[in-house]
Amino acid sequence: MLSVFKEVITNFVAMVLHFKKIQACGNDFVIFNGIRVLGLNFQAEEIQKVCHRKFGIGADGLIVIQSSENHDFKVDYYNSDGSTSFCGNGARASVLFANLTEIPMTTFSFEGYDGIHNFKVHQDQIGISMMDVNAPDILSSHDAFINTGSPHHIRCSDDLSEQHILREGFKLRHDPRYAPNGTNVNLMKHIDDRKVAIVTYERGVEDETLSCGTGAVASALFHAHRNAIQHGPIEVSTKGGILKVEFDYAKEFFQNIWLWGPALEVFEGVYEWK
Repeated sequence: MLSVFKEVITNFVAMVLHFKKIQACGNDFVIFNGIRVLGLNFQAEEIQKVCHRKFGIGADGLIVIQSSENHDFKVDYYNSDGSTSFCGNGARASVLFANLTEIPMTTFSFEGYDGIHNFKVHQDQIGISMMDVNAPDILSSHDAFINTGSPHHIRCSDDLSEQHILREGFKLRHDPRYAPNGTNVNLMKHIDDRKVAIVTYERGVEDETLSCGTGAVASALFHAHRNAIQHGPIEVSTKGGILKVEFDYAKEFFQNIWLWGPALEVFEGVYEWK
């Protein structure tokens, strides 16, 4: 009887998972520690439940921090619909999570969906390195496509209203040229040579999000290309806050790209695994 009781208690404890909710410029994420809980694997239906803003915790995405053989940790990122991608703000939130949970830092790098990224923390700012990318594909005088770890259609526009990004974002996200997986969409407004403002329609969330890290990078690089700017930083204003993008640009090629911005723990709690 005692052994059965112990088994019941063990199973119950194993189903109760601690999490932190962290927002990075208004992008919010539920993050679990898969280093401490081995074999933590969320299915799409469970991810949708956790991220649901009425019936779950509520978030743009779910992240599981996993162990890495050669780097400080691995970021398993899932959009709120259960699909996978690289998320710049999610990666920055993961760095904060690793610091808060005292994951040992030796390489100051992590594995992401698209490869290896370095990271830095300076006061309240968290920076991550991004992959080198070619100049954007110019589609028209005001449209471009660029993949910065996730695909982005960028459109220059002075109208950054919610109604406009929802309407245009939905259409472009499902544009046949991006089939079958679709694309993220950013509307970008020129402020000056060193500053743009953007709004984002994010695939996998299927809605406007308050900011997007890879979208901020994509927009900044398109802005640099249009205005012959060879070095960052460029400030990207989003509805959730300010992001900064550093880079070097020469011969139609961007390198030394870094995404910087704040991240903050919103709350922590427990989630009962079923």
